[in-house]
Amino acid sequence: MEPSFKTGDLAIVKPAGQYRVGDIVAYHSSLLHIVVLHRIHAIHDGRYTFKGDNNSFLDPVHPTRSALIGKLWLHFPHGGVFLTALHTPITAGVLIGVAGLLLLRGLLRQARTPAIDADVALAEYRQHQADRPLLQPERKRRHQRHHCQ
Repeated sequence: MEPSFKTGDLAIVKPAGQYRVGDIVAYHSSLLHIVVLHRIHAIHDGRYTFKGDNNSFLDPVHPTRSALIGKLWLHFPHGGVFLTALHTPITAGVLIGVAGLLLLRGLLRQARTPAIDADVALAEYRQHQADRPLLQPERKRRHQRHHCQ
């Protein structure tokens, strides 16, 4: 079988309701104490036999369903290389620098925006209300004229 993964690829797994022979599955290895991503080679009495596509041997551990994490959902060739690059000091420095610039830009933009004084806003609202014609007394006057005649 042709290996479908190469060093540096990124795999995202998702729990599945059913696992079959041929599925690529991540499981907790009790021998290596790490998560292993291999293909199911066989299933016997609730135990799974795995084999890595790049290996000529079967995995010595035969985990049960409870050790399975999930079936391959997405595969990104070279995606792991990108994630590994995020952990380097230079990349972390660049990301922190960009975040700092965005924060500074936001603060400068906020400083240029005039603050709204609540008292001034309330006074303007009251003035606006005072300048509007009062409709209610006019209605009363019309109502009185029609009924009084």
